Amino acid sequence: MIEDVAPANLCLALVSRDGAVLDAYREFFDQCGVRLFHAPTVSELFRTLPETEISGIIADIPVIVRASYKDKMLFEEIEGIFPNVRVNWNKEAGFKVLFSDRHKSGEENLRDFIGKCVGFPPRSLRKDDRKECVLSVQMWQEGTTHEAAVRAFTLDISPGGLFISTCYPPEVGSVFLVEISGFQTLPFKVVVRWIRAWGDGGAIPGFGAKFLDLSEQQADFLAGMML
Repeated sequence: MIEDVAPANLCLALVSRDGAVLDAYREFFDQCGVRLFHAPTVSELFRTLPETEISGIIADIPVIVRASYKDKMLFEEIEGIFPNVRVNWNKEAGFKVLFSDRHKSGEENLRDFIGKCVGFPPRSLRKDDRKECVLSVQMWQEGTTHEAAVRAFTLDISPGGLFISTCYPPEVGSVFLVEISGFQTLPFKVVVRWIRAWGDGGAIPGFGAKFLDLSEQQADFLAGMML
């Protein structure tokens, strides 16, 4: 049962139509013990997310399809930050989840998504402290040597962490040393906070990580990156 794995404070954002559609989403997620934060449009979601901590986003497909170009671009930005899933609902067929296990029902795939969100620490959308930034990196797990390094690249970076794109994201909680292009003086120590597997929602795979034990020189480098 999902109630056994979903903490009582798990909150997910929902962008969806109103009426019977919203009622169906609310009923399902209430049964799963998940709180929903609803927004009728992407613009409204983007406006209120800085004030709301969530662990994932459910996007009602018709809302995204009919969204303006600007809203589609905003949603792409949000997709790069939070676990997300695109869903359609109608009275006859119930839930259908995009990019999911076709051997499972829509409800089962949504429960799987909730399970992924459990591992994502709740956070708000801090629009001012992250910067889109593509940098080459080499990363190796703590306890191994640089010879074991894997090549990857960043999608965004902030004073507190970064997103690294790789088709083989490591386990949540694992610690890595990351050498960032332009700053080879000292590798950054990071802990993996959440992952996005290859093919998950059609988004770029990789993982979000938090910096650990930053030196003054490393902190200065990151501050310069934000300018």
